[in-house]
Amino acid sequence: MHDDPGKIKVIQGLPNFGAFVLPDNSNDGTLENLLLHSAEKIYPNLLAMAKDYVNTAKNTDLSEAELEGINKPAGENKAIVGAMANILRPGKAVQVSIQDNDWLRGEALDLPLIKSVQEFLQSLFGLP
Repeated sequence: MHDDPGKIKVIQGLPNFGAFVLPDNSNDGTLENLLLHSAEKIYPNLLAMAKDYVNTAKNTDLSEAELEGINKPAGENKAIVGAMANILRPGKAVQVSIQDNDWLRGEALDLPLIKSVQEFLQSLFGLP
């Protein structure tokens, strides 16, 4: 640990050890927070459509039990990312869309939240 709250440093050794709390090593969140942050820049129109889709679904005649997952703390973000991923890679897992699409490539790598994760991983793995 060190003096920067929320920052857990990489402990050098064999193997290196470290932890990064998503989305920014300071606030509560999930991988979906990072992906939505990226989507604002990379897929703004698709993001808007996915948000509308999820909001429409929440306001339908679906039962409380059917909406249980989407009403969980990260559920709405997960549904939005899932909807976007299904457009980009129909029938595939979100992980496949992350791998195959631009969520974490190109311009997304310049975004502060993405950069902080990238810098942590570079430090953890001893990359330049």
